[in-house]
Amino acid sequence: MISRKNISRETLIKLKSGDTKAFVEIYDAYHKGIFLFIHKYLRDDMATEDIVHEVFMKIWEIKDRIDPEKSFIAYMYRIARNATYKELKKRLEHASLDIFENERIEPLATESLEETYQAKEYDLLLYHAVKSLPPQRQKVFVLCRQEGKTYEEVANQLCISPYTVKEHMSLAMKSIQDYMGKKAGLSISRTAFICALAIGML
Repeated sequence: MISRKNISRETLIKLKSGDTKAFVEIYDAYHKGIFLFIHKYLRDDMATEDIVHEVFMKIWEIKDRIDPEKSFIAYMYRIARNATYKELKKRLEHASLDIFENERIEPLATESLEETYQAKEYDLLLYHAVKSLPPQRQKVFVLCRQEGKTYEEVANQLCISPYTVKEHMSLAMKSIQDYMGKKAGLSISRTAFICALAIGML
C-alpha cells in the first residue's frame, strides 16, 4: 500500500502551479511507497522503477487537475494502479486481466468506456474461471495467489504435502487458462499466463 505520509494543502497548491520544489517534496514522500506497491505485482526492480517514473511524470503532466481539497494519496494510488495494469496487459499479450479485484478503483477520466467495460468483462471471466475449480484446488489457488502464502504454509494449513499444493497450482493454472481461452478466445501463451499468475494477478 502507498505511504500514508501527509502532504500539506499548501504543497499541493504549489505543485498545481508548477512549483518544482513541491514536486520534489512529494516525490521524496511517496517514492518508496509507490515502488513497494507496484513491485508487489511486477516483482521486477527495473520494470517497477520504470513504472514509478511514469507515475510521477503523469502527476507532473496533469498537475493542473489536482484538487488540494481531495485525497492526494487516493489520486496517486489510482495513477499507480492504472500504470501497473497497463504493464501487465503488455505481459499478457494485450489480454486485459484486472489484477485488483479486491482493491477496486474507478478508472481515470482519460480511460475510454470501452476499455473500462473490457476490464470489467475480463475481471468477471477470471472470477468465474477460479470459481469453476474444484473446492480444494480453488482454496489452494486463493491461498497462494490472493493471500501470498508459500507452498509450505498452504500445505501446513490444509494438512497436505507441499508437492500436493504444487500439483493443485499447476492444474489450477492450466484449468484457468483453458477456461478463458474457450470463453473469450484469448490468445495467451502458457508461458505468459504462468508469468502473470506468478506475479500476483489475484
